[in-house]
Amino acid sequence: MLNLKDLREKKGLSRYQLAKLTGLQNSTIRSAELENNNPGFLTVKKICDALKVDIKEVQEKL
Repeated sequence: MLNLKDLREKKGLSRYQLAKLTGLQNSTIRSAELENNNPGFLTVKKICDALKVDIKEVQEKL
């Protein structure tokens, strides 16, 4: 199971690029990628939508 950072890197995107795609702040992306952080559902949904991954896969990891 991949975490958010792994998923982003697998798609070849920087945090800045993902922030632009999601409309989220770069700092929000960074915070969501931290292993000890529990990002909100809407943040995770926006990231998953931008990365075209199933949110269920990510929720299992969180």
